[in-house]
Amino acid sequence: MFLASLAAMPTLASRSSLGVQSARHSPSALLRLRGGAEAGQGEEQWDYIIVGGGAAGSILANRLSADPSKRVLLLEAGRDASRDLKVRVPAMLIKVLRSDVDWNFETEPCKKLNDHSVYLCRGKTLGGSTCTNVQLYHRGSSADYASWVEAGAKGWGPDDVLPYFRKHERHFGGASKYHGGDGPMAVGHVPYVNPLSEVFFAAAGELGYRRNLDFNDWSAPQEGFGRYTVTQDKGERVSTATTYLKEAAARPNLCVRTGAHVTKLDLARGSNGPEARLGARGVTYLPDSADAAAGTEGEPTTARLAEGGEVLLAAGAVQSPQLLMLSGIGPRAHLEATGITEWSKWPSGRGHSWSPRARRTGSEGLGLPPALVRRGPASQTPPGGRGLPDRGRPSRHFRCV
Repeated sequence: MFLASLAAMPTLASRSSLGVQSARHSPSALLRLRGGAEAGQGEEQWDYIIVGGGAAGSILANRLSADPSKRVLLLEAGRDASRDLKVRVPAMLIKVLRSDVDWNFETEPCKKLNDHSVYLCRGKTLGGSTCTNVQLYHRGSSADYASWVEAGAKGWGPDDVLPYFRKHERHFGGASKYHGGDGPMAVGHVPYVNPLSEVFFAAAGELGYRRNLDFNDWSAPQEGFGRYTVTQDKGERVSTATTYLKEAAARPNLCVRTGAHVTKLDLARGSNGPEARLGARGVTYLPDSADAAAGTEGEPTTARLAEGGEVLLAAGAVQSPQLLMLSGIGPRAHLEATGITEWSKWPSGRGHSWSPRARRTGSEGLGLPPALVRRGPASQTPPGGRGLPDRGRPSRHFRCV
């Protein structure tokens, strides 16, 4: 189990380029969201509370707030880094790792790795890991999604998910069977190509390997080598914060609070006794304190649901299950060992098969002027290739710098 640090983040201004609030309460901003009602007239209530402002959370905030009758609250533990140069410039990725926009997770020491831990980068900012990843746009193969259906995930097959991939994509080559042409996320090739990349590709071709011109074309085999497409626009990183969330920022029914670390779901059962359905009434979060430099956080704050409202967990593969366990939903033995009262038993075998990809990183930091960003080397991300499989689909994935 990964345990996130509760270290406070620097407090933001009351509003930013994305129209967000700091979790430090601003009475004037809250008055506007209440439609002019005074603070003493009742507790704020929301139709949707979204936990986590990353890739999924930003998209949910956009989609759900499109209905003006619904009040949507998005809670993000990190800050708004949409104007941060190290996030915007692709080649400054090394500056993002282990920075203030990274949760800096590490696994427990592993015997098979000589008792070393594995660093796991997870975005701690609006846009989440779309602000900290290497921007390679690769969906996997259609067989991946077919295997999900075989495992019982009805509605998640390749024909089910492809329309949504196309809907969110703005591909540099325009719309086609496997690509979208007018979505919010720009996808294309990096404008700068290191000459050594072409030498590498030529060598792979001479060895008889297949050149793959589009790793997201499911009509062709995935095996081979080639250039990846990336989520960049004019040489800058594209994230869900600068697309989906920015598009929805001006909506009066959407409130985005940064520096809001959700620590627990407020759960309750219905009126039919211990067998009644378990539901959420809201969430508890720690806002940034006024003295963030002291490394402290504010007093626990509660966000409440309106009648029929929903809490949506979008905190990622690590922190969504962590939050469930902190709230008493999970393996009984683990909860008892940590002193957490069990609300609901975790189904046997569920949630124990997630495998993060381990990577070793190491480089000196880069100090790059903006002039190099849009078409120069700073816009570059690595070329890539796929390992040739022994079975029906690729089992290895290599990136080369």
